[in-house]
Amino acid sequence: MSQTALHHFLETIMKIDAGYAGMGSAGAGIIGATGTQDQVLITLKTEVMRFANLYVQPAVSATDLQAVAGCVEGSIYALKLTNTISDDKLQALTQELQALLSKH
Repeated sequence: MSQTALHHFLETIMKIDAGYAGMGSAGAGIIGATGTQDQVLITLKTEVMRFANLYVQPAVSATDLQAVAGCVEGSIYALKLTNTISDDKLQALTQELQALLSKH
């Protein structure tokens, strides 16, 4: 799989927004705190960057890459559990992740 596929996956993850339903982008300022969704999303974005850094290394261990991919996938499922993403988005993201792993 090309760097383009990795780049697309990263962009898709980075565009996910936890937001607050019905409050638009002002939710965090009005509420003044972060919720579970925000924490899970921060973890996902951190883990996906770790995954990308490993993915582009020429001599990365398959075990190390799988371990970080497992953390990414777990965070994706956690976003679904907090209703941050839909079932369709969950399926699309996990399929993209698996495709990246299978081509590495």
